[in-house]
Amino acid sequence: MTDHKDQPQSDTPPDPEAAAQARLTEIDLRLGGLLSSVSDGVREIADRLRPIADLATDTVHVDHHIRVGGLAEFQEAASAKSRPAPEHEVRQTTADWTLTAHLPGASLASIRIDSHPGLLTVDTPRHHLSIQLPEDLAREQLEMTFRAETLTLRAPRTGEEA
Repeated sequence: MTDHKDQPQSDTPPDPEAAAQARLTEIDLRLGGLLSSVSDGVREIADRLRPIADLATDTVHVDHHIRVGGLAEFQEAASAKSRPAPEHEVRQTTADWTLTAHLPGASLASIRIDSHPGLLTVDTPRHHLSIQLPEDLAREQLEMTFRAETLTLRAPRTGEEA
């Protein structure tokens, strides 16, 4: 049995933050540094998400190949051939290209967009749309806006044929 009389007594209460940090350090040591690695990874993910965290405008830069959404929505959905194309409109000028698609029932997380040279595909659990892209589309500058179940994709055109 431990005799608490032999332990020094302090008039100040223990600092809860210091105690928590000490516990985390002990856990990290027991896990061989794994906790620090996980923490660094989560911090890196958070840092990468900060630029797109301003989804009040729901505008996202679209890379050459992007998937917004998860696999679960598409595992339950019917195949692409059985899903109808949504109401949509494509506008082109010599300067830019715009796609507007009405996606009833879709959320930003349920939209999957694939952009490849010459082809753009938009998938939701209810809709599938494949659109031919102009050869001179600046896909690296493709921007997406999603508001009130309406998806808008815009990109400038370079005026150069591939």
